[in-house]
Amino acid sequence: MKKIFLLITFFIVGSLFYQCETENIEFVASEEIQPVLLEAEIPNVLVLDPALSSDNIINFSWQDADYNVPTQIDYWLEIDDNQDFTEPIIVASTSQRSISLLVTQLNSAVSDAGLAPFQNGTAYVRIRSTIGSNNVLPQYSNVISFTVFPYTTELPRLYLVGGFQANSGYGATNAEGPTLASSEFGNETNYEGFVYFGGSDLTFQLHRAGFVGEYVDGNPVYGNDADSVVEGAAGTFSAPAEGYYRVNVDLDAGTISYTETNWGIIGPGSPTGNWDADIDMTYNIEAKVWEYNNASTSSGEFKFRANDDWGINFGGDDNNDGSLDYGGSNFENNTNASRFILDLSKARGYTFSISND
Repeated sequence: MKKIFLLITFFIVGSLFYQCETENIEFVASEEIQPVLLEAEIPNVLVLDPALSSDNIINFSWQDADYNVPTQIDYWLEIDDNQDFTEPIIVASTSQRSISLLVTQLNSAVSDAGLAPFQNGTAYVRIRSTIGSNNVLPQYSNVISFTVFPYTTELPRLYLVGGFQANSGYGATNAEGPTLASSEFGNETNYEGFVYFGGSDLTFQLHRAGFVGEYVDGNPVYGNDADSVVEGAAGTFSAPAEGYYRVNVDLDAGTISYTETNWGIIGPGSPTGNWDADIDMTYNIEAKVWEYNNASTSSGEFKFRANDDWGINFGGDDNNDGSLDYGGSNFENNTNASRFILDLSKARGYTFSISND
């Protein structure tokens, strides 16, 4: 049994002679009683809903641990995806005997523990107790398991990985490849992104990202099999020619398509000053943005559109999702801007800026 010696000094005042005496009383801290995690009221499947992220979802309570010393005991709530707790996630700590978690807290914890979003997984929880500023003499409670259905607010992504990268400004490693993003959380079919293809080698394959959007070695790879997108196929895809394309992929249908785009600005607040003609923008391969500089503009509305046509155009973020909307409301130029930037480098996270630089 582990023990810690705590020296506690008591000052005893002699009532008869008013003489102070000091007595050292020695306590031995030991693992007397482990904390006991009480059964929480959990449904058969605990479904986590991002729309309710700030709601309380679950309460864990336990019986006190005992170290045989008069000292504060700290408790730590730990979660893991296996009952051996090889890499436990610390969710919260307290000196009380209960912890309540919000939906977002539990979702983050089980996601960090390794549970995949949008499918049922088993989480294991326990209480660790310690004493002292160095959190010594850890004791562990019993383990409770429950089934949980977590979520992610990161859009599923596909990386374009291939020979085109080096001459297109994306770097040579797989993780530096441009990405396509799905249209919504949990939807892994309708992918879209804008990609520049430069040089003579325009080949690539599609690599599925991790659930938080990062590149992960060993995730599924999709190649070309008879002009279809097929998981595990060895064939490569190739862009039609050098250029800047909107790339669309449907994994369910096995299709991929390319729409070449060249971007311009139009409207009274643009350099042309009207809705009759576009002013062409230039693609900056290093910054991965479309830009127009040294403009002479007037106050007024404007929009960005591709190929001198209204078939593909961007307006304001009417949906409040952090990305420009196709066909969205007109932008307003109130500053007689001289510099226009259109950034389509982050799939489904399209942005713009205007300034007088």
